[in-house]
Amino acid sequence: MRKRQIIIDCDPGLDDAVALLLAFAATDRINVLGITTVAGNVRGELTHRNARIVRDLAGNHPDLPVRAGAPRPLVRDPVTAEDFHGTTGLGGLDLPKPKGRASRQHGVNFLIQTLHTMKGFPATLVVTGPMTNVALALSMAPDIAEGLSEIVIMGGADTEGGNITPHAEFNIFADPHAAQAVFRSGIPMRVLSLDVTHQLLTQDEMVERVRALGSRQAVVAADLLAATGWKNRQRRETRRCMTRPPFLRCCGRTSSRDARRACPSSPKKASASARPCRNTVKTGVSNGTLASMPMVPSQNC
Repeated sequence: MRKRQIIIDCDPGLDDAVALLLAFAATDRINVLGITTVAGNVRGELTHRNARIVRDLAGNHPDLPVRAGAPRPLVRDPVTAEDFHGTTGLGGLDLPKPKGRASRQHGVNFLIQTLHTMKGFPATLVVTGPMTNVALALSMAPDIAEGLSEIVIMGGADTEGGNITPHAEFNIFADPHAAQAVFRSGIPMRVLSLDVTHQLLTQDEMVERVRALGSRQAVVAADLLAATGWKNRQRRETRRCMTRPPFLRCCGRTSSRDARRACPSSPKKASASARPCRNTVKTGVSNGTLASMPMVPSQNC
């Protein structure tokens, strides 16, 4: 059976780093043609650096192309997730610096060049971050669609709810204009939303089984999974203490600080001395009347 040819477009990130290690290990099933990185979980220069670190750690793909792509979204201001992934994107793990010099080829140009050569045997593009690179490549060279069998996307949310706002998943939220362009491209897609990924959450037993494999790659993967699991438990505990769907309050103010003052600690009881709600998601509204979306804690917190 011929191996599936894949290109991974990603924004490592704890979770994407584990995904890359798994892809590098699956040499009996897939052939990784290259990696392109995009600004997302952390700044663009860091996602590129992290992908190179993971490639070097894998050890069996020393010459695999890793190309830095778009350093910011198409239109909106950049959004990152250092609060989850740490300032470097790899949870503060002490890992060696990437080897050699970074390529000067742009990730979007790499996508176009590579996919133009794949028209006889189309590749799969796996996208685990914001879709900025893919949207730019399709805009510059729409015919690259002929070199793609499908795009596999980690993004979006339905009944599970969002992980960056009550309803939005981070990868779509970080560049919604790029996502719209890709979804409208007509290319076959397989979309794995939070409703899918949250069915397999990191458990301590899973982490220790990975660590017990003993290799350097397995130990680092276990450390990355442990950091991800701890952060996910924090997030779930925070969400448990909030009503869902969240209570939306049109504060009529322009200051999120004023909005927090207006948010009582209990939906049933408010007083001048009530403790303000600490969980406020900022949002931008054109008319300026919805300054924030206070999430009111439930009575069971």
